[in-house]
Amino acid sequence: FLIFFKKSGNPTTDPTEALAGSQLPFGGHKGTSISLMVELLSAGLTGSPFSFEAPQENEKFKDNGPTRHGEIILAIDPVKLWGDNNEESNFARVENLLGFILDGSPNARLPSQRRYAERKKTSVTGVQIPKQLYDDILSIISSNSSSL
Repeated sequence: FLIFFKKSGNPTTDPTEALAGSQLPFGGHKGTSISLMVELLSAGLTGSPFSFEAPQENEKFKDNGPTRHGEIILAIDPVKLWGDNNEESNFARVENLLGFILDGSPNARLPSQRRYAERKKTSVTGVQIPKQLYDDILSIISSNSSSL
């Protein structure tokens, strides 16, 4: 799966060409919107250069001086937002939402859900590997143990 493109717009796996070109956003069209939101918050609100302005900015700082870049940290305390509402009931509402998403769609899953399920399964069933790989591992172990 190619995610990097040369300056010409053609796909590439060459890191130098990729740095001169572009990268696909994560998450497709939704990732583009998230990236735009982050850029507006981190560059737009701080007066720092936008990503398309970065090459010109880099030219200004070839002397290794400080660059102008913005960072924004967004910290939200849900308990403060809830005010006098019951904290436990609000957390329960979030849990209900997640349950609704998972129960309501066979294709929906939460981050890490598949990884945890696979970890649980492989702790019981083990991991299948090709016989040749298994033999190679045994050979390496055998040759290393004889040199100890």
